[in-house]
Amino acid sequence: MKKNKHAVKTKAKVSTTETPAQSQTETSSETQASQESKTLTEAEREELNGLEDSIRGAQSQFITLGRALHTILDKRLYKELTDFDTYCDQKWGFSGSHARRLVAAYNAIKILRAASPAIDESLFPKNEFQARLLISSDKEDKWLKNWKRVIKAAGEDATKITGTLVQGTLGTSDQTSDSKRQSISATAKNIIELISEAKELDSLEEVLKILIKIEKKLKSYT
Repeated sequence: MKKNKHAVKTKAKVSTTETPAQSQTETSSETQASQESKTLTEAEREELNGLEDSIRGAQSQFITLGRALHTILDKRLYKELTDFDTYCDQKWGFSGSHARRLVAAYNAIKILRAASPAIDESLFPKNEFQARLLISSDKEDKWLKNWKRVIKAAGEDATKITGTLVQGTLGTSDQTSDSKRQSISATAKNIIELISEAKELDSLEEVLKILIKIEKKLKSYT
């Protein structure tokens, strides 16, 4: 019985040993599969083209959104829902601040297009984040000059225009500067004080005056 068990173990060991011929065949198959994976079939090429069209559509979507929101804001088409912020929140599920950033991005692209129609569309900011970096880089009349620097840094290759490249080229950030942050903080405190003051007033007219002051302060950051 012991001899038979030893024989079984030996047989099993031999059967699982890979021969040089088998190893060479598997390596050859892997190499062939690797080579084949680099060449797209017609069906794969068609699918890729469709997916890339979808990506291009997504990249330009922020412009479409910004344009629509700009019109809604400009014509006050949101008025049935009290104000623009309420409209954005209840209708679309995002804040009025985000909507205004999209509007600002749309306006920035419109300015770039008007200032230099010869620039290929693919070389313009691809999303709201890139447009925001451009807007924060300088005054409006310097935007085109600054964006041309980005295009040059990318070697006029649209695929290389990323948020990181834009930040590095323009030296800008999407974060609020310390000075502006302090200003916003001071304004917020002032608004709280005005609200507290309004609570103590009996006259509706005086309350409305306070609310108008608050509205003006808020508009300076929208």
